[in-house]
Amino acid sequence: MSKKRPPEASPPSSGIGLFLAAGEDVNGRKRGVVVTGLLQGGPAEVCGKIRTGDRLLAVEEERVEDKPPHEVISLITHPERCRQRRKVSSSSSFVPQSLWLTFERLEDFGSGFLVPRQFSVELPRGGGGGGG
Repeated sequence: MSKKRPPEASPPSSGIGLFLAAGEDVNGRKRGVVVTGLLQGGPAEVCGKIRTGDRLLAVEEERVEDKPPHEVISLITHPERCRQRRKVSSSSSFVPQSLWLTFERLEDFGSGFLVPRQFSVELPRGGGGGGG
């Protein structure tokens, strides 16, 4: 099943196969980024945990909820720029082989109320299905 790229979405981020766009809070204000699609065969789809509509909360433990989409995509593309990653390695040539992302998903557990649930995934970088 191939997912088409929504017109407002960014190209897939750094070979992990995510399409991202600006998200909105409950009042309609721009807030963070949400997943708008998954590249078929890309690491994000293959992991089986990420869905369209999930909100990205952190890249390598760096909170991104209040960052504009272009900054979030830059952190995904260049995770060595993340504050947490810089603490691990002072080498400017360090390129991580995987990327940790934390998401939030609103789920209905039968109560009629949407309950936020956070989860993290580790995705290999630069593999599976191409992508930008």
